[in-house]
Parts: sequence; C-alpha cells; structure tokens
Amino acid sequence: MRLLSVGWDLRMLWYVLPWPARAYLFLLLCSTVAITLVAISVWRRSQRLEMNAAGLAQIASLIRLTSHLRQFLLLLFLVFSVIVTDMVFESARALELASHMDVDAAPAFDEPTAFAFVVLGQFLFLFSLLWASELSLERLLRKRGATERSA
Repeated sequence: MRLLSVGWDLRMLWYVLPWPARAYLFLLLCSTVAITLVAISVWRRSQRLEMNAAGLAQIASLIRLTSHLRQFLLLLFLVFSVIVTDMVFESARALELASHMDVDAAPAFDEPTAFAFVVLGQFLFLFSLLWASELSLERLLRKRGATERSA
C-alpha cells in the first residue's frame, strides 16, 4: 500500500490528533511561515551584498542566523520524535487491546502515519529552503575568495 494512494482529510486528521500533536502542528506552521520569510530575506540580502568589510560582516551574521534556524529545526524534529513515538505506542496498545475483541483495528496507525507525513513534508521544505539560503551565502564567500586570489 502506498501512502499517497490513501485519501487524507486534513480536517478530520486535526480532530482525531491528540492535543500535543495539534499544538505541535500549530507551532510548526507558525515556524514554517517565519523560517520561510527569514530564508527569503537571507537570499535577497545575499543578492545585494557588496564584497567589502561590511558585506563580509553581514554574510557572517546571516550564516549565524541560518545556523540558529537549523538548530531550531533540529529541536522541532526531536519534539516531533517524542510526539510520534507516543502516538505509535498508543496505537500499538489499542491494537493489542482490540486483538482480544472482535473489532477491526486495521486503521490503528493511520493517525501517526498521517501526522508523520505532514510534518516530514514540512521539514523537507524547510531544510531545503535553508540549504538554498546557505548555498547562496557560500557562493558569495567563494566569489570573494576568487576575486582576492586574482587580485
């Protein structure tokens, strides 16, 4: 079975998720908006920087900023791991309890799977965006090194 072959209703997912997962999704959504705006700002600034001492200081501060954002994403990923582990454990317990009854427990892991799919998709987007921002800053530094060697 393929994950994308299942029809996901995000509204229904929101209602069946436990409150820590909902709070986490809200925090991740807010963080996604903020990190996207910051990454776009870093990329725009990197396009307008001049290669002088002030420009190098700005590049260094932008590199620190993207590093802090990456560390924040790592923290969010660790919190995600704790929440999804709890959800999987809860689903496994429900499946174990349902095995003693005549209940169809096939969709026991739908919630954690859908939650993980949504969150990991956002992480993929955010890490790619930060990677592209850092890459533009590294290109500026390489260009600076090439102009210093040729001079």
